[in-house]
Amino acid sequence: MRIAVDIDGVLTNEIDGFDYVTRTPNIENIERVNRLHQAGHKIVLFTARLAQDEEITINWLKKHGVEYDWLVLEKMFYDILIDDHATHCFDQAENWICKKEREEMKKVNVPWNWVFGRLQKIDQADKIVYGIPKGGMCASAFLKKASVTHDPEKATLFLDDVVDSGRTKKIYEDRYPQTPFFALIDKKDWDLSGWLVFPWEKEHPGKEDTIQENIVRQLQYIGEDPNREGLLETPNRIVRAWEELFAGYKQDPIELLKTFSTDGYDQIVLLKNIELYSMCEHHMLPFYGKAHIAYLPDGRVLGVSKLARLVDIYARRLQIQERIGEQVTTALMEYLKPKGAACVIEADHMCMRMRGCSKQQSTMVTSSLKGGFFDNPQTRKELMDLLWRK
Repeated sequence: MRIAVDIDGVLTNEIDGFDYVTRTPNIENIERVNRLHQAGHKIVLFTARLAQDEEITINWLKKHGVEYDWLVLEKMFYDILIDDHATHCFDQAENWICKKEREEMKKVNVPWNWVFGRLQKIDQADKIVYGIPKGGMCASAFLKKASVTHDPEKATLFLDDVVDSGRTKKIYEDRYPQTPFFALIDKKDWDLSGWLVFPWEKEHPGKEDTIQENIVRQLQYIGEDPNREGLLETPNRIVRAWEELFAGYKQDPIELLKTFSTDGYDQIVLLKNIELYSMCEHHMLPFYGKAHIAYLPDGRVLGVSKLARLVDIYARRLQIQERIGEQVTTALMEYLKPKGAACVIEADHMCMRMRGCSKQQSTMVTSSLKGGFFDNPQTRKELMDLLWRK
């Protein structure tokens, strides 16, 4: 449930897309909002009066202990949240919040009550617990009855925060087969994906710097000094670069594929030479080249730029070249519903050029053909003639 809280008292009760709660920021209502937030509801605060100074607004909320997910300020939308402007501004706010929710859908915040509930299962006086560095060590600090040891040889139970790939768990199970292994969360058991954020990662002064810390460790692994001048900002730069290079994970093709009437046109639509940049999922090295997309319209067409953007959505992920073409044509067939779709990609792979077999002149060509382009040889020939025509 998404709950709107008007902390100014200037909006109407009827707000599309939200469940309205309160206008008055009194203590009773703040407690009610916090209870709803703790129960897992999304809390969206709206303010116009306080919007002129975001820092003052945030300090006011902290002072009163208000728990919330999103703070919507008037200045975000260039509208005043009163009277006739309210509905329009809420529409914009809902679109913005939906976008933010999609951006963070890969991030899962683990609440304290989950941590304590899981720890109760092992917090017994006869247990000697070794916390797996470093998440397991953090979790072990909250045990009240069990003993904690820093020597894995003395442990009667291993504790970790999360089992992700399962590699760490396997290492300890292979080395200490008689010692049980317990995790607060096993992603396979709970069918979870994305980046888990535990409370001790979120609530310390540095906030969620876990990713940057991992990058620092990688710099140390290759023999670098992460404290030298040229590398001090490198972890943050890498994270910002990843946000751009892997932006496709946060995008949904259905948002792009707005269609228009063909006005009777039913021949091949082909966009050639779309620049493509992606990252090989095997070595995390770039591959780059050109994509060519075609479809046979069946009453509807797309804006031409949307074809290029569709390539970017799937290319800006960890990928293999074959999959990009298949994902592009599958999306076209599903959302545009043409009579056929095709995607041909030519790309050079740095994992072959700068390492391994070191073949400098190699170019990989892949194709994904569906519908009429696959079933009809004449249509396929016409497409290939258009593609390779100089």
